[in-house]
Amino acid sequence: MKEIHIQDIDTEKYLNRYLNPKFSNKEAELNKQKEDYNEDIQRIENDNNLTENQKDKLKESAKERYNTWINRINHVTYWKPPTDREKEIILNTIKHEIKWRQQHLDFILDISPLPKHNVINDYLNNLLSEDIKEFKPIHNDVISGRVIQDFYKVARYMGFLRFAQNLDNELHKNENPNFAKIRLPKPIKTLSKTQFTELVKALLCSNVLEYETETQAVEVLANHFNIDISKAEFDRTLQKIKGRNIGSETLFLSKLINAFTEWVENKE
Repeated sequence: MKEIHIQDIDTEKYLNRYLNPKFSNKEAELNKQKEDYNEDIQRIENDNNLTENQKDKLKESAKERYNTWINRINHVTYWKPPTDREKEIILNTIKHEIKWRQQHLDFILDISPLPKHNVINDYLNNLLSEDIKEFKPIHNDVISGRVIQDFYKVARYMGFLRFAQNLDNELHKNENPNFAKIRLPKPIKTLSKTQFTELVKALLCSNVLEYETETQAVEVLANHFNIDISKAEFDRTLQKIKGRNIGSETLFLSKLINAFTEWVENKE
């Protein structure tokens, strides 16, 4: 098999099929095929426009299709699909895997004297040459479409792979026309870095806005608001906000609430 690029692996497709297996009950699937087969035979028998010879040929074809499906079902590995609680654990594990790897990268970006592109490129190369060794067996199973019983390993591998794909997207976003920058008007006036930090953290904590990582949220929203702030600076600002006097923790958010409340009360 030729070398597979990480972007060739459709994590959404695999994860959806893993969480919602098409074949999870062998007996039910066999019964369904038997019912379909019997319906086909009955339909052929009741068709008065067919000769007996034609009916025999159609029945034979129906029997072949039935046997083909039964053979396929008997060669499929069946397992109990994850429970709702297990699905929740899988999705949370994926997020955690992405989060801790992003935090490690952010730490390196904050102290490295090299350009961001160089750091990310080196980091991604190390992921795909060293870190992936931990996932080698499960990687081979996934790309081969095999069933994996250990859902925790599946979740960690999906998180690892999505993180690597995110880095690859970051490195090549200027080369890919799908990432072409749209020239949108910039705001005449924008938030201060402290106001931005307070607003973004509130949006993320309330779960009304969600990204795979907090770093993604900061980078995307900072671009929208035309603010030059790194994730490390964002984190430092959060610590300053947490050190405010009691009653002053949400200065900017309180200002927004007051302004909106005043508008509601005074609107015509």
